[in-house]
Amino acid sequence: MKKILVIFIVLVLLTSVSMVWAQEEKINIVHFHWTQPPYDEINARAAKTFMEKYPNVNVEIIFIADPDMPTKVRTAALGGGGMDTFAMPNMQSAWF
Repeated sequence: MKKILVIFIVLVLLTSVSMVWAQEEKINIVHFHWTQPPYDEINARAAKTFMEKYPNVNVEIIFIADPDMPTKVRTAALGGGGMDTFAMPNMQSAWF
């Protein structure tokens, strides 16, 4: 019984240490978004507000011209990196 208690305490301590370590880890999110001048500022402010609320998260928005959007998204998706999320005009959504 004593052995089980010691193992349990060690597991709790290891879990606690790993949780503290994970909270300090900086997370980077790369978001592709089509560019539309009035909304570019709104999206940038939304990302800034989000980062203020969650200081361990960095959001990088990459604005892309409409004609280039499908190619850039496909390239990033097939390449396995460079983009975590994306948004595009509804007329282009059907292409995916």
